[in-house]
Amino acid sequence: MHHSLTRHFLLLAVLAVTICEQTQVNAAKIDTSHWRTVTIPECGIRLRLPKRYSEIQGEVKVGDYVGRSFIAGMFTIEIEVRASLQPQLADNKIIRQNDYQDYAESTETIGGRRAIVQSYRGGGVILNGGEQSVSYYAGAIWQLRPGKILSIGGHVDSRESQAEILAVVHSVEFLR
Repeated sequence: MHHSLTRHFLLLAVLAVTICEQTQVNAAKIDTSHWRTVTIPECGIRLRLPKRYSEIQGEVKVGDYVGRSFIAGMFTIEIEVRASLQPQLADNKIIRQNDYQDYAESTETIGGRRAIVQSYRGGGVILNGGEQSVSYYAGAIWQLRPGKILSIGGHVDSRESQAEILAVVHSVEFLR
């Protein structure tokens, strides 16, 4: 029984790594050369976005919010700098929930800085014409300095769009 359970968990781990690698491969294959470059000085970054994403212009700023939101259809990519009381980058990541499917997480160097990249299916439901589907999430966090975290991510409707957000994340360049 113990051997069978160990083998079952090993197979699940291999499947999770395969899914993570496949999403990463799909993100790496996306040609971002025709995307537009967006500089966000208040967040200290430059990145590439698909042209269909446009910035949401808000006239109300709540508190000391620093960030931007970009929308395409009904999906947004949120970019924000937020305060953190947690000293370790890993303490600021999204905590895996039981209903997350195809959960993948990696620590990478993006834009010359250490980032935690996460992707999964779950955490939300998309309603479209009376039909429901589970959303896909992709995003990353970086520690800018003690007490400040940069977060980029969004929920979308397909694995292809999830890979696209991962390509956005991997295009990040720091200005300083």
